[in-house]
Amino acid sequence: PRPDVVFFLLDAGADVNRASRRKGIAPLSLLLLRAARARAVSAKQQELAVSLLQAGADPSAVTRSGRGLVELAARARSLHLMRALLEAREQRAARKTQAGLVDAMRLQVHTVQQRGPRLDEVVAAAMAAEPGEEG
Repeated sequence: PRPDVVFFLLDAGADVNRASRRKGIAPLSLLLLRAARARAVSAKQQELAVSLLQAGADPSAVTRSGRGLVELAARARSLHLMRALLEAREQRAARKTQAGLVDAMRLQVHTVQQRGPRLDEVVAAAMAAEPGEEG
């Protein structure tokens, strides 16, 4: 993929993980497949790959032949891209975990709200309703 075209499309809000109609593969996967075949990554390809990751490209994507992107970066002999992919995976996993915790907390709050008054409120109301009776 041409960097200028990719940057233009990213600025326009293109889906960074959408497979092309012609090749049937997402831009980051295509870039790494080409680099792996050449056994080298140019500075422009590295810049583009990192930009795609920053724009939300899936670092855990797998090609149709079952190769992961980290494997392709290794075949392209790019330690820089291997690190970038692994860091992006870690960040993505952390965001998913954080989002899952927030969802769980929201569900817990919603469940408590649906249950009605708390037990201490019920006990206090019951005690207030029966004046004169002491235990």
